[in-house]
Order: sequence, then C-alpha cells, then structure tokens
Amino acid sequence: MFFELAGMLLLPFVGSTFFSLGFFTLFRHLQLISKGELIDGEVVAIEYFRSISPRTSDGHKTKIAYYSSIVQFSWNGEDHKIASIGANEIRHQLKQTVPVYVLTNSQGELVKASVKEMPNVVLPTVFLILGLAVGAIAHTQLNAPLIYLGAFVLSFLVIGGIISAKIDKTMKFTPHEPRMDSRMIENAEDMQMELSKNSKIAYVLGALPILGSAFLFYSAYNKLNHSDQASFNEDLWSFISTLMEQGPKAGQQDFVNLAGVGLFFLLAGLYSLVYTRIKGKQLAPSPSIK
Repeated sequence: MFFELAGMLLLPFVGSTFFSLGFFTLFRHLQLISKGELIDGEVVAIEYFRSISPRTSDGHKTKIAYYSSIVQFSWNGEDHKIASIGANEIRHQLKQTVPVYVLTNSQGELVKASVKEMPNVVLPTVFLILGLAVGAIAHTQLNAPLIYLGAFVLSFLVIGGIISAKIDKTMKFTPHEPRMDSRMIENAEDMQMELSKNSKIAYVLGALPILGSAFLFYSAYNKLNHSDQASFNEDLWSFISTLMEQGPKAGQQDFVNLAGVGLFFLLAGLYSLVYTRIKGKQLAPSPSIK
C-alpha cells in the first residue's frame, strides 16, 4: 500500500517538475520580450561543438554535434557577443542580421540579451503541455484529489522556487565564451566547406528512406494475389481508385499497410532532399563575404 501510494505521488512530482520548468522559463522569456528592447545583431561566426549525452544502459556516452550562431550587437557604445540556442544544423548565414532582445536594470546596465528565435518559446511550451499531461494522468489514477493537489502544489512551489532562483542567477549579462573543444566558422571558405560536408551527409540520409520505400512497395505488391497483381499492372490508377472507394478486400490489407508505410518513407525522404537543397542555397555565403 505504501509503495503504491508513493508511486502515485511520484506522478504529480514529475508533472509539476516539467510544468515548473516550462512555466518559469516561459515567464522569464516573456518578461524579456515585454520589458526588453529589440535591436539588430550580426552573425559573426558559427560555433561547432559536441555535447555529451548521459550514459546509456551499456555505459557508453554519445557525442552529439551542434551549431550555435555567435551574434554580435552594440549597446551603449560597446560590442557584445551572445550565442543562439544550439541546433543540429546551421541556421544563419555569416553576416546575417538577426533580432536580439536586450534587457536593462533601473541603472541602465545590461542584464540579459537573447537572440530572438522560436525555441525560446516552443520548448517551454512543450514542457508546460507535458507537465499538464502527466498531471492529468496522475489525477485519473489517484483517487484522492486532495492528496494529488497537495503533492502537485507542494512540488510546484519547491521545484519552481529552485528553478526560479537558478534563472535569477542568469539575469546578469555575461558575454559568450567559446566552449571547450569547439570550432569557430568565421569565413566564407570554412562555411562553404561545412555546408558541403553536411549536404552530402543529408543527401545520403534522405536517400535511405526512399530506398526503404522501394523495398516496402515491392513487398506490398507481392502481398497481392495474382488477380489483383494483374489489375495493378493493367491500370494502376484504376486499381488505387477502386481500393480507395470500396476499401481493401480480403487479402489486400497487408498491401495497404505496407504501401502506406512506404508512401510515408518516400515523402519523408523527398522532403529531406528538397529541404537540404533549399537550406544549402539559403545559407550559402555571399560572394562579398571573405
């Protein structure tokens, strides 16, 4: 009984952790938006670095590559540098102008600066929704609303206070310093080499689901009986139209399932190839950049 109750109380704790993290992070960012000033900054470099993930069950760690845009802006006659949120792709061009939020205290001193980007709002919102979802699950499983509510509120206040205090410590502007073992991309030649390398990898990864879709389509075709295969070969569009209008007949469900998964893989692969092509053109350095 004790362990069952402890397990049930763990859900409100987990839910409130995600909710608190999302709530206070989003609140601080909205505070920056509402009270801060939006100015222009310039991307002066792209920082490449690797983040080490926690140990897996077999004791290994994984290094994940990230890119962060280094943005320089001027405030009160002084130049400052900040970094955007790390991502697994390059998101800005060198010399690109990007909006920057700056927040000052009552003495006019710079206390916070942040590149305007969607993850600053999206990620906290995801945590908020996830926290509410876990809380809803806990509410349905715990037949003691007062205990559930008390556990959620208590953990929200404690965890929220810790998170808020930690965020408050960051409300003092510190310029960006290069991460350990990072590599700076600061000129057009290095940028083009990095984009070319990433494009080759992306094209290979985009081609894999297309090859997988071909195998799935072939497997789906072989699931049809001889009569359906004859109809398929004689008039493909008529066969598909009849299938969509009348629904799958006996023996056709496996074809539909495999072909549906194959279509998803095909579209995903094509999207990846097109996205890589467009992104490469957008990020290609201007001839004026050296």
